[in-house]
Amino acid sequence: MAPYVERLRQDPKELEFLFKDLLIGVTHFFRAPEAFTTLARTVIPQLFADKGADDRVRVCVSGCATGEEAYSLAILLREHMATLDVVPHVQVFATDIDAQALE
Repeated sequence: MAPYVERLRQDPKELEFLFKDLLIGVTHFFRAPEAFTTLARTVIPQLFADKGADDRVRVCVSGCATGEEAYSLAILLREHMATLDVVPHVQVFATDIDAQALE
């Protein structure tokens, strides 16, 4: 272990390789079906409860990798918005620590 730690101190590229190895880049639309079902049936309706046209609904997806989960959530929000007579302003934020994945 000590020689590898020393290599990390001496070689910035090796540190970058290690960082990338620790990231989880697995992502796809509706990756966790049960979670998205719960969001659609329970959470999202509550987010919109008692909201008017001048209100805002903001959601954030952390650790979104290349963004499929954020898009999945946006799809669910849009589907729910289609059922409403009055729709508030909606914003979806997504972020990840891996700048390359975000690009």
